[in-house]
Amino acid sequence: MPPEDDPENPYEDAPWRGVTEMLAEQGFTAVPSAQVSKYELRGRLWELIYALAGKRIFFFHTDHLSDREFYNWLEQNWLPGQAADLPPASEWNCHVDVSESGTSKATAERLALRYYADEDARATWQQEHPGQTLPLHQALPYHRDQHLPRPHAPITKSWPLPGFAMSMEEFDTAAESRDDDTISFPSEENDEFDEEDDPLGLAAVDREIHRGSQVQDLGGEFEDTSSSSSETSDPFPVEFSTNEETFLRPIDVLRQRGFSPLPMAELTEETVAPALWELLHELNRMNFYVVHTDHLSDEELYQELTRSVIYQKVIIPELMETAACYHDCLHQGPDEALLLWLKYYASAEQCQDWEADNPGATLPATTPLPYHRDWHLPQLPVRP
Repeated sequence: MPPEDDPENPYEDAPWRGVTEMLAEQGFTAVPSAQVSKYELRGRLWELIYALAGKRIFFFHTDHLSDREFYNWLEQNWLPGQAADLPPASEWNCHVDVSESGTSKATAERLALRYYADEDARATWQQEHPGQTLPLHQALPYHRDQHLPRPHAPITKSWPLPGFAMSMEEFDTAAESRDDDTISFPSEENDEFDEEDDPLGLAAVDREIHRGSQVQDLGGEFEDTSSSSSETSDPFPVEFSTNEETFLRPIDVLRQRGFSPLPMAELTEETVAPALWELLHELNRMNFYVVHTDHLSDEELYQELTRSVIYQKVIIPELMETAACYHDCLHQGPDEALLLWLKYYASAEQCQDWEADNPGATLPATTPLPYHRDWHLPQLPVRP
């Protein structure tokens, strides 16, 4: 049920609707748990988690549940319910304590004492409940919470023209050969980041994301791995440290963490999506994100990521406060990227501006995006 009216309640004006209905409107339907094999489970779980995060719904205290248990919990206790339908540009979020929701107060209390309460909280509880047995403390059997999506900056159509992903060599060449105002970063005085429109101070995050987007896909040569197996040993293993920025191939970081994406040849039509979302999640863990993917099928995006993107050297900024590495899936050369952007992503106003700036040029016919994935892709969290 919606909360009672409260002038300070962020959900006061938000309509409350069925969670499954809200996701279905975005084109997403969770696969029933009974139909999810153990090989698909992890990917399907992260796909569902990011879909809920795309609707500003976030979870914590999940580490007492296995992947299967958490998937079942979401299916039974959350998807059938209602939640505030917060708009994508909202600065509010819904936070769900999994240890409390869907169970009795007494069970939730003992679950918290067993797994999540620190020694001070356990001692306080014992003082307040003399004569009752304090549950034995148990180590959490899983370690999911630290990787769960967290609230991110409001989602807006703020990405600039396509093709902003470029190698460092391309960036240097462009900077030398073009006017000073061709490649620029938003200044703090830019109206786009006006403080009056930024009550939570998220403009700095937007600026950092924009700066990061200008210099992604740094260095490195393309390595064609279309015929190689993920299990092939690498003759040049890469040592890396998480305490500093390092030019690395994402594939090397993934392998160091014990994860190797499956070759496309080993996937079926049913397993491509979970494999893709498992990879997207692993990239998210290192602050590596993708944008402009809705013109690609799951298979096409998976092939692009596993055959080229993760083999290009980049800076892995996983411990930096607001930095991230972005790969723009429109980065296929400036001409091709612009045509794709005008065809699929540009607004009517942006198309009109382009025609005004390019008299005599033919504007590509606007085409509806064939897929709807970008709305719930992993996003850079806003850190306090």
